Amino acid sequence: MAWRTVATVWAAVRRDARESLFAAGRESAAVRTRVTIRRRDDVALDWRLVWGARTIAVRGWDLPAERPDLMTILGEEETP
Repeated sequence: MAWRTVATVWAAVRRDARESLFAAGRESAAVRTRVTIRRRDDVALDWRLVWGARTIAVRGWDLPAERPDLMTILGEEETP
């Protein structure tokens, strides 16, 4: 799959928690991440965010009523 850059934006990135998941006898860790950016109407659930060497899969977003100019993207770091 080929990715393309849609936009480059300033963001506040906060890593929330690491969850240990057990699947098929293996443990893997999922890191929840919140990325706050200026509000955009084109963010989609199939997007990936690149932050340095990390790739974050978009899992949803929150539009805070007190800051209608911002959005917080709820993501999960992907491991290669």
